[in-house]
Amino acid sequence: MENVNVYAAVSAALIASWIALRAMKYLIYLIRLSLTFATLKYLIYPQLYRRRRFCGTVTPFELLAVIAYLVANVICILVGTPSQPQISARAGVLSVINIIPLLMGGNLSRIADWMGVTLRTHAGVHRWVGRTAFAHTLLHTIITVRRSFSLKNPVHLSGVTASTAIGLLCVLSLPIIRYHFYEFFLKLHSLLVVVLLIALWNHVPRKKLADHLYLIIGISFLGGTFLYHLLRLAFRNIKHGVPCPRAEIAPMKDAIKVTVSLARPWEFRAGQYVYLWIPGMSFWAFLQSHPFMVTWWEEQGSTTAVSLLVQPLSGFTSNLLKSSDNIFRAAVDGPYGLHHDFGEYGSVFLFATGIGVASHIPYIRELIKGYNDCKVRTRRVSLIWQLEKECHQEWVQDWMDKLLQDDSGYVSLYVLDKFNHSDSKYGDREVYGQHNRIKKFFGLPDIHKLLTDEMENRKGKTLVSGMRTLTKKRNYDN
Repeated sequence: MENVNVYAAVSAALIASWIALRAMKYLIYLIRLSLTFATLKYLIYPQLYRRRRFCGTVTPFELLAVIAYLVANVICILVGTPSQPQISARAGVLSVINIIPLLMGGNLSRIADWMGVTLRTHAGVHRWVGRTAFAHTLLHTIITVRRSFSLKNPVHLSGVTASTAIGLLCVLSLPIIRYHFYEFFLKLHSLLVVVLLIALWNHVPRKKLADHLYLIIGISFLGGTFLYHLLRLAFRNIKHGVPCPRAEIAPMKDAIKVTVSLARPWEFRAGQYVYLWIPGMSFWAFLQSHPFMVTWWEEQGSTTAVSLLVQPLSGFTSNLLKSSDNIFRAAVDGPYGLHHDFGEYGSVFLFATGIGVASHIPYIRELIKGYNDCKVRTRRVSLIWQLEKECHQEWVQDWMDKLLQDDSGYVSLYVLDKFNHSDSKYGDREVYGQHNRIKKFFGLPDIHKLLTDEMENRKGKTLVSGMRTLTKKRNYDN
């Protein structure tokens, strides 16, 4: 009987252990789910103030991260430094250390992808690290000038040059300057970085090997990322026996469709963007490259053709619209951008206004392909596209027709404001396209009703994605 008792005890222990492990796993899942929900609800998603011109939004998490970063830098300067010379020296070293990650930012998009963050997040980190480096430099300069200073001293002269360069970098990075003179800002930014590095190389004492090592590491990062970007750009756009990429410009009403035939086959994902370089567009165009969302791509033999939907504003995009030529030699850099998996949601509800539909088309395409290949959970896709002019529907009509040939979803097209048909009235409806699955409504969509109907008919988890706030209701009386 002893053997039987031992067998029973061991069996009971194994079963109890298995149940305990399963319960612990479920408990950990609930805790993680609760923490994730709380983090998203209270730290990631809320915005402390509304978006303003030249001023982006800030979330509680971003604010806490900036405060923690600044406090850490203050502690590093003040703790254990009783005298001003020590504070000055430590501020100078911290300035060089903070400059190191900035030198990785020669191509912000590539570094953002490597780090798995959005370009907006990486650009925000880049700016705050730059401001902190400038604050350290300013503190180091003020203390040094008060103690002993002479421009005849090469070390002091190079220090002033470095301080001036990093100060100009911060001033030129102000939104009001950066937005209005973006191309000028980029080129001058790169030039000032070179001046800053040369000045720092002459300013940092040779006997301080650790300080020079920091500088060498930063320069190595800058040179390495620049060389990688240059080689990758050349490889993606140059192929023996294949013509250089050419951009075909197709003007449309209030938009431009740019189709680039690439030299090699590329792989694209929804949500990605590329930088387009067309040196023959204007005199200064050889110094400019501009980012555009990838709207469509197709395989053409051994190459790939990528299509971009561009809204002409000023500068480069305005020259695209005014150009008398339709085909230019071009180069494409990318693709960049993080991919979001919409396929894990049973119902996907997409909102877009105007040119914003360009970012939704690739996701719809991926969902349809994934559904046909039985690789996604999505069973319902709805797109609400609000237009300012009825003629804007031609921007994506061909692509939408191709998508709906394989799709069983429902797409609603909302048209607002200026109508091509004089008999169109607010609230009218009609079928649009070569099928009956796109319905066109003349009027403002009832967002509350649409979301309520979607939640009633949803299949699994529901994702709602929007680009901009929909236009408020106006008077549409004829």
